[in-house]
Amino acid sequence: MRGILRQKIGRDLGDEFGQDVEGITQTLSVPATGLDDLESQRDSVQINGKTFEIANQADDGRAMKVLFLKGNV
Repeated sequence: MRGILRQKIGRDLGDEFGQDVEGITQTLSVPATGLDDLESQRDSVQINGKTFEIANQADDGRAMKVLFLKGNV
């Protein structure tokens, strides 16, 4: 199955001293058809021979399912 892999860097103020906190989120957008039994934190995906757990999932409203991945791609 083909999908769109995205990496987003997010920054936020982490504490009252103004220390920035940076986080990286990897998402994989795939066609939603045939993924009815997919469950977050139980299933995984393989990308280039590496296995990544699915942390969460969402519907993007365009017949695509967005999978939030654990780990660094």
